[in-house]
Amino acid sequence: RGRLYVYSGVCTDNKVTPSVQYTYTDTWYYNSVANSWTKVSPPLTSPGYRTESAMTYDSVNDIFVLFGDSTFNRSETWHYSPAANTWQLIATGGGNPGPRGGHMMVYDSVNRKVVLFGGYHNYSIDVLNDIWLYDPVTKIWTDPNPPVKPPGERTDSLLTFDTLRGLVVYYAGVGNVWTYNVATNQWSNLNIAGGPVLDTNDPENYFAYDSSTDTFIFVKSKYPNPADTWELKLGSVPA
Repeated sequence: RGRLYVYSGVCTDNKVTPSVQYTYTDTWYYNSVANSWTKVSPPLTSPGYRTESAMTYDSVNDIFVLFGDSTFNRSETWHYSPAANTWQLIATGGGNPGPRGGHMMVYDSVNRKVVLFGGYHNYSIDVLNDIWLYDPVTKIWTDPNPPVKPPGERTDSLLTFDTLRGLVVYYAGVGNVWTYNVATNQWSNLNIAGGPVLDTNDPENYFAYDSSTDTFIFVKSKYPNPADTWELKLGSVPA
């Protein structure tokens, strides 16, 4: 549909005393051609108020998958259908990633799995570096437990999916570009030198893959500092 979908969130107004926090449970999409936002107002039910949950689009089955929440430590899985404009709470099988926020999810359209990575339990007390796979058709979560993982615990991970090479790509800071292959359950460090420095204390970092130019784009836009934009070209990488 050429749309960007957004669900929920929080905004704090620090211009008043005491500060006022606004919470949202609405669903919107942005159309870049028309340069317009539209509130879709799904009927019946929705996931409710969420902060630092993760959502990704399953392009094969035309649904969004949402998981987690940091405020209430939720571990629910929801599907949103843009065609039907409905949210659905899913009774999943297999394991469960557990309550968490600050994680990242991407959809692997080659292996048709949602990939969840990192995050934390209990307001950053228990920070994680595990990876989970979710099948939107069978509605089963799986812990693949790969033998090698990126070192350290990870929140607000910079994760995207490379549709050309069929790999999940993770940027972990200077000299740390990792790929994850769902089919082989293998993490690999590409050992690419250089790259932008991550602001780990208060991150406002974004990472995306542009398939039309085979380019990874990194943006650091922590207000009020100016945006710091980088491009990454992988070329040939190990499978």
